[in-house]
Amino acid sequence: MNVASKLKAITYLVLVPLIIGIIIFMIIGSAVGLIKLPFINPPQTENEIDSLTLELEAKDETIVSLKNVIEEQKKEIDDIKRQYDIREESLKAREKSLDEFEEQLNNRLESMESEDERLQNLANNLNQMKVRDAANILSHLEEEEILKIFQYMTNQKTSEIMSALDSQKAASLAKKMMQ
Repeated sequence: MNVASKLKAITYLVLVPLIIGIIIFMIIGSAVGLIKLPFINPPQTENEIDSLTLELEAKDETIVSLKNVIEEQKKEIDDIKRQYDIREESLKAREKSLDEFEEQLNNRLESMESEDERLQNLANNLNQMKVRDAANILSHLEEEEILKIFQYMTNQKTSEIMSALDSQKAASLAKKMMQ
């Protein structure tokens, strides 16, 4: 056995039981009145007992009032949590609504881009036709549609087609183009 092992053995076998015995002796001796310990000072008189009882009751009341305060604060915290949850749900609903709105806008933009592309293709096709044929095709469309198509055509081709259209329709288109 080395020295460290011997010290451990002495500590466990001798010192620990000795310390425990001293503590037990002090507690029993203090309770019986053989020893006066500075940290264990049992009350001696009825007045001291009454005074300590009043102190304990006051401390009990303080503890009860502190418990009540803690309970109130817990309720306030729960209310705040509920309000937070409600606001969080509201924000989630708003976010979902905004996402849906963004999706609608993107779909509308795609639709407009698609329509824009169709009108551009139609205008290109009409630009390649003879003026009389293009005017015949356009005469069957609504004026608003014709104006949209004209936006994608050259000014020269637009004026040539308008001159080939019925004079009333050409005049109406010209009025709308000036607005």
